[in-house]
Amino acid sequence: MTSRREVLQLGAFGALGLASMEGNDNDVPTVPLPTQSQLAPANMPVPYAGVFRRPPVLAPYQTGFDEGDPDRPFARYALTQKLGQAQFVPGLSTTIAGYNGIFPGPTIRARQGTRCEVRIRNALPAKGLLHPSAFRTVTHLHGSASLPQYDGYANDVTAPGDVKNYHYPNWQNARTLGYHDHNHHVTAQNVYAGLAAFYPLSDAYERAQLPQGEFDVPLMISDALFNADGSLGYNDRLHSGFYGDIYVGENESITVLMQFDTGPEAGGRYMIHCHNLVHEDHDMMVQFAVGDSRVNDPIYSDPAYWDTMPMNAYPPVYLPGLPAGT
Repeated sequence: MTSRREVLQLGAFGALGLASMEGNDNDVPTVPLPTQSQLAPANMPVPYAGVFRRPPVLAPYQTGFDEGDPDRPFARYALTQKLGQAQFVPGLSTTIAGYNGIFPGPTIRARQGTRCEVRIRNALPAKGLLHPSAFRTVTHLHGSASLPQYDGYANDVTAPGDVKNYHYPNWQNARTLGYHDHNHHVTAQNVYAGLAAFYPLSDAYERAQLPQGEFDVPLMISDALFNADGSLGYNDRLHSGFYGDIYVGENESITVLMQFDTGPEAGGRYMIHCHNLVHEDHDMMVQFAVGDSRVNDPIYSDPAYWDTMPMNAYPPVYLPGLPAGT
């Protein structure tokens, strides 16, 4: 049995082989050899040898006030989903699909009371990086109280060449949110390929109580399998996926409590689904209506459209960051 300390000493990538170690019946099942990284010894990562780099913080391309009211600020951002190259393992590069072509994608730092509009263009190739389906995307801001048409409904797709404008009210109190792909049947593959990023939402109380700036460090921990050439390998173990943070065993149940504003403009259809993404992709989900389900249709109220703007119309601008390794 491997201790927690030994797991941490092996490092994130070194832990890839842990599933094949001996353990009791509660351990992760043995992973067949084809699902393990096929890297040559010279390309295997060395624990603690990599340099930590914070995801860049995206600057808005426009700020202002709704109808000139200083109590109603807004910020507008632009992102492009595209392929990029990442250096995960020594001596090899890995093709990823990311927001602005990087993983994790750019961090968007939002403030309570400042609504955000995020323009997301799909500039990905016709076929998926880790699946043969069309590379359509759906962006979901996880944890945001968004209207249905901006909540990442799994069938509200943005096809390659299209763009969709997402609106986030940001009225909630401080929390660490994240945006990621949510496309039906291929969420797991698209997120694994790199379509994930941070969206920290702050408020006055948090800024007064907790260290800010260089001490507020977004940290994403993930594991991956690599082919011999450094490309991403993917195997969902016959749809078994990975273990979530709350395990509900056979014949067990949980109760979920939710509160909604049921005003005349707040109705619509939402989804609830398993967050083992492989299970979600195989339809472990259901939709439900809040108030008048004809309001705020998640697919038709504000759909994606063909982007006529040139690719360089919204060049990314990042806020000054800290040096790598800090």
